[in-house]
Amino acid sequence: MPSPLKLRQRLKRAMGRGAPPPSEPPSGSAPAPVKPAQKAAETSTPVKASAAASAEPVVSAEVPAASEATVAGEAAAAPLKVAPPAGTVARPSRAQALAAAKASKADDAAGSNAAGTNKVSQEKIEKHRKKTRKGVLKWLDEQEGGEASMKDMHDFSERRYFVSHKPFSDLMEYLIDNVLITFDHGAGIATITDDGRDFYKS
Repeated sequence: MPSPLKLRQRLKRAMGRGAPPPSEPPSGSAPAPVKPAQKAAETSTPVKASAAASAEPVVSAEVPAASEATVAGEAAAAPLKVAPPAGTVARPSRAQALAAAKASKADDAAGSNAAGTNKVSQEKIEKHRKKTRKGVLKWLDEQEGGEASMKDMHDFSERRYFVSHKPFSDLMEYLIDNVLITFDHGAGIATITDDGRDFYKS
């Protein structure tokens, strides 16, 4: 006789093999009843959607055309800019013309002042040169025999008339070229002439 454990195992196998498979409801049978909660959810959804759709404002894509009066007013408010033809020169404005005239007058005034200053400076320089020539000739005429060395003449002109080396060379060239003095290059002695005496006395 089999044991109780084996009997239970056989009984379970027999029950498993004999259980009928789940079958579909036959066609023509009544559908399964719908629960009240499910039915309420199904009916409430389209109502909410329609309410939300009706709450949204309807925006029209059409833009109203501007009236002829509005277009004419905007055209009058915005001045029409016409480009000058190619090759033409734009005329300056009144303010630019006045500024250019003032700048030109200022430049003319500065130029005339500079020219006047240069003229005055040249006159002063020439006056000082003439004074130096007469002073050196007078000093040379007062020396013994109306003669002196170039070194003594240079020392006197530098001490009295602030004549440096280059201006003194120019002075000696002027006196010799105009025969106001004679100069012995070998001895380095300058002698005043009669024309030199007349020059410083004039």
